[in-house]
Amino acid sequence: LGRAASFDGIDDLVDFTPSSTTGNFSFSLWVKPRSTHEIDGEAVGGTVGTSGQKYVVYPRREGADSGAGLSVGTNGASVYEHGDSYLPALLSYTTLIDDWTFLTVVYINNRSFLYVNGVFEKQGVQGPRIVHSPMETIGGGNYGHFYGLVDDFKIYDFSLSSEEILQEYDDTKL
Repeated sequence: LGRAASFDGIDDLVDFTPSSTTGNFSFSLWVKPRSTHEIDGEAVGGTVGTSGQKYVVYPRREGADSGAGLSVGTNGASVYEHGDSYLPALLSYTTLIDDWTFLTVVYINNRSFLYVNGVFEKQGVQGPRIVHSPMETIGGGNYGHFYGLVDDFKIYDFSLSSEEILQEYDDTKL
């Protein structure tokens, strides 16, 4: 975790353009947030993700489909999906995150699952849209920027198993 990227919560971001995968994919990263984010209730519609967020992985807008993203603060993590008139939290997880934490989001058949430090913690609600893997920015976007440190961000074009997630956690922790 010695080469972490630092984000100021205002305008820092890293652009990337991996190929888009739909329905079944995963992404993981080490984070150390420095501020809280708004924890919205889980929903399958609406646009609550437009304020109070600290998007470490910004959810790219995907029209009639949706793009996956992750907002993280010292008070927890939330998975958001973004499409036309659509930016709900499909998964909200409240917990203290005040030190380096390994987060993995797995999508299986368009439903999100959250792992914290290699351990399964929560399943998201099933949304109505086809979900695309992250493919825009790390650090934020129009609806909020992450404040803290990020390291070892990875996107997978398949759904990681619990064993693979635990192995990745063990291989990358200090």
